[in-house]
Amino acid sequence: MFSKQLKKYRIKRNIKQSSLAEQIYNKTGICVKDVNISSWERGVNPKIEIIEAIAEILDIPVQYLFDDSDKAINKILQDRYEDVFKYRKNLKNINSIIKKVLFDFTTIEELSDIK
Repeated sequence: MFSKQLKKYRIKRNIKQSSLAEQIYNKTGICVKDVNISSWERGVNPKIEIIEAIAEILDIPVQYLFDDSDKAINKILQDRYEDVFKYRKNLKNINSIIKKVLFDFTTIEELSDIK
């Protein structure tokens, strides 16, 4: 699956194998040649750090390099939605704590002015 997805998104982004190899090198410092890209597109799997760099270069989630079916995409979107929801909930909690701390500080400051 990875090999087909890599080729599909590389072509879709109009990136030549040699250009992708150069961009991977620039991003990771790992020496990659166009023959490596060719072998990956024929079924050999690269190291995980290279897969992550490829996804970033192609501007897609890593998961798309393995499965971009509607079901997989919906799962990714659901996970992202849940992450955003958790973040917003945490942000509300943090804001509440900050308000309390500021109120407590103001109260302490006012009390110190009384003396």
